[in-house]
Amino acid sequence: MNCLQNNVMVDIETLGTDIGSVIVTIGACGIGMDGNYHDFYARLSMSESIGLGFKTNGSTIKWWLEQEDAARQELINGDTKDVVSALKGFAAWLGRNFDADFRIWCNGASFDFPMLKAYFLKFDMKVPWKYWNERDLRTMKGICPAIENFKFDGTKHSALDDAKNQFEQLNLILKTIAA
Repeated sequence: MNCLQNNVMVDIETLGTDIGSVIVTIGACGIGMDGNYHDFYARLSMSESIGLGFKTNGSTIKWWLEQEDAARQELINGDTKDVVSALKGFAAWLGRNFDADFRIWCNGASFDFPMLKAYFLKFDMKVPWKYWNERDLRTMKGICPAIENFKFDGTKHSALDDAKNQFEQLNLILKTIAA
């Protein structure tokens, strides 16, 4: 069995850094219980999120304006989903591909997890993972700085590309530690 089986990496892109900020995109990937790789991507309606009371932050908007064009386009081009459909889709994707005790990772547990939880709780939806299975890639990168020169593939600040690259970093760290 692959040590990453039943593990998920999630990344979000937002319009603020405080809990309750607008989430623009959710990207996730992982190796399911079937041993296969699966990914998920959803672009949420910004206007709906703002209408529901989620906030934006001027310094984050300015930061986005300073990013590469491909990253900025990721925020505004393409189909969007209404917020509830996106959250239900993410929860269903997790349920289809991973068992009930999967581990969920992000690059900084104090950001992605609380932001996503705020969205689920806003709609009285159950958070689709167990809090004790939350894992932090940033901690792993601190333990194994040998991957500092990791070559990023794709568009930085695209939620799915970030999740894919973070999953690969985790794989490299685990291989390095096991060696």
